Amino acid sequence: MKHTRKYALIVILFLSIIFLLLAFICNPARMVQTASLLLGIAGILQLEITDFFKEITNEYCDEKKYPFGPPSYITREIIDNPYTPVRQTIKNYLFYYRHTGVWILIISCCIQIVATWL
Repeated sequence: MKHTRKYALIVILFLSIIFLLLAFICNPARMVQTASLLLGIAGILQLEITDFFKEITNEYCDEKKYPFGPPSYITREIIDNPYTPVRQTIKNYLFYYRHTGVWILIISCCIQIVATWL
């Protein structure tokens, strides 16, 4: 289920970029407004994804249940591959940091204001 949300976030962000690029070709107001609304949806989805991660960390931070830390399969999911720092940084910002969703929503609102005046 969580992978579906992550893929949905990536697809929605990709679609919003496409709509922003289409604004240079045809009907800029509609394309920019569509991109803005898609970014709003992406922001909400990203915030939901980070809350889900918080539940996982709360589960495995229980020292009585896991005295030696989380199981290795959970640790590998969190750490990922240390030899791909750019991918890991992007993944961290998209799926684990709550402030990213807030910034996506703020950018969405700013784009919506621009679209209103086009």
